[in-house]
Amino acid sequence: MAESDIGRREEILRVAARVFRTKGYRTATLNDIADEFGFTRAALYYWFKSKEDILVAVIENAGAEMLSHMELAMRLPEPPAEKVARILDSHARLVLGNVNIFAVYLAETKALPAKVRDRFEAGERQFVDQLASIIQEGIDQGDFDDVPAKITALNLVGMTNSAVRWYRRGRGMSPEEFGQLASRLGVNALRPPPKAAGLKAASQHRAVRA
Repeated sequence: MAESDIGRREEILRVAARVFRTKGYRTATLNDIADEFGFTRAALYYWFKSKEDILVAVIENAGAEMLSHMELAMRLPEPPAEKVARILDSHARLVLGNVNIFAVYLAETKALPAKVRDRFEAGERQFVDQLASIIQEGIDQGDFDDVPAKITALNLVGMTNSAVRWYRRGRGMSPEEFGQLASRLGVNALRPPPKAAGLKAASQHRAVRA
């Protein structure tokens, strides 16, 4: 596929995500998407065979980029707190930088064929499980409070994803600012309470003296 075709295909996906978010996937038509570009529905078939194919591509792109950011963080030789901060920051920027796509990703997954939906849900589980493993590493090292790692990971991801419900570009925070906030809130929430941290330090000190 020529570079110009790839660019047009990505543009169609961005427009389709906006149409799906505005009208709802079931209500939106291929004509609605084609009208945004000023060409016919028949011309749209050059890139996609059906509305379902477009939805699959929209969600597939979102899921792949989300996992790509996670895999990068997993490979970096950083302590757990920095990895969690990096993941939440990059995920928040990704979500709000592509807010229509992620709104569709979160709202319309059930409209996918079962086999396709199962594949995407497996990707979501992989993302949460990898974040949970980093959180557990921080717990084991004493950097994080002793919390249920999987439930905590689900909460942190949910906090970031829920921003698609209220975010409007140009109003309030930029994606970069929200990424920094999500990162700070997430890591601070994982830190041991000050009292517990003090007791643990005192206990370690007594153990060393003994």
